[in-house]
Amino acid sequence: MPLAEEPAWGRLVDEIDAFLGEAGAAPEPAARERFATLTPRERQVLEEIARGRDNAEIAACLALSEKTVRNHVTRVFDKIGVVHRYQAIVMARDAGFGREAATAASR
Repeated sequence: MPLAEEPAWGRLVDEIDAFLGEAGAAPEPAARERFATLTPRERQVLEEIARGRDNAEIAACLALSEKTVRNHVTRVFDKIGVVHRYQAIVMARDAGFGREAATAASR
């Protein structure tokens, strides 16, 4: 794996971007419709999922119990049509969720 300061780094990033698709691209219409069905609280939970937080961290951040967070996560996954957390993260980041934390982490 090349380091960021090595010449091959740029090539690696280009290949990953090409494989994953254009970063920040607008979500597909079907995905937009799924996100539109989320309640404000579910959107907050999805935002935290996209930032890479686990249920305990989300509970602390939003002042909720872990069980409440689990319930929200289940409903979010059902509404956006995913089974696994990593799928939700990818879909949410493609739709623009979690960017604030990702930007701060890259500094």
